[in-house]
Amino acid sequence: RLIESKRDQNVKIAVNALKMPPDRILTAITGMRQDVLSLDAVNKLISVFPTDEELKLVKGFRGDVGSLGETEKLFRALGSVHALRQRLKLFRFMMEYETTSKTIITNINIASRAFKAILNSKGLQSVFRILLSFGNYMNSGSRLGKAYGFSLKTLQLLSGLKSKDNNSNLMHLLVRYAMRENVLNSFINEMSSLEAASKLDSNFLSGEVQKMNNMVAVMRKCLKEKPKGLPRGMRAVAYPGSAFEFYKKTKKEGESLGQR
Repeated sequence: RLIESKRDQNVKIAVNALKMPPDRILTAITGMRQDVLSLDAVNKLISVFPTDEELKLVKGFRGDVGSLGETEKLFRALGSVHALRQRLKLFRFMMEYETTSKTIITNINIASRAFKAILNSKGLQSVFRILLSFGNYMNSGSRLGKAYGFSLKTLQLLSGLKSKDNNSNLMHLLVRYAMRENVLNSFINEMSSLEAASKLDSNFLSGEVQKMNNMVAVMRKCLKEKPKGLPRGMRAVAYPGSAFEFYKKTKKEGESLGQR
């Protein structure tokens, strides 16, 4: 036995669930056969994929290969194809793409509707005009009393500007005045799309888009690669046609996504 006992057991648990020999697993991976390997199976294979040290160990074995355990035989099979670990990750990307892209597009649409609502809201413009008038009135007699606008940071200060009895603040006054001017209802209706958008994490969303673009770039590189001078016992296997078709589709959709 070349592989440590606990590691060997973990690999066997993952692989036994696939119920197929190493050579069939290898063929399914290289062919990116979604009809043979499920997403769960691909994730299992990625989780137990041999490390560089383990590959070196099993490939360097010079004894009777038939005497090796199932884990060692699997590792030798996985190590016989160039860049198989990367192909597995791209395989997973292909399988997850539809769900991931739909989620991203849905969230981008939510954010887009919110941005448009803010830019086109007449109620928000009216609220800002009222607030600007308040500020100029409060600062009348000083150079700050003739302002043409204000920073959005000013909005964070409204609740801190208290009345003399400390029972209300400028935000309360703004709301009451907006209600009196029949501005508040239209403002609330126009801003209805912001509730869903407020739950989005813009950094996470942009990060997911970037990760997707990165994977498409990696796939492009792998599809164009023509490896030479491979070590003894390792071979290059061409990517299946489904991978090329997938790349063309995702490249086009990725460019469209970047324009949103």
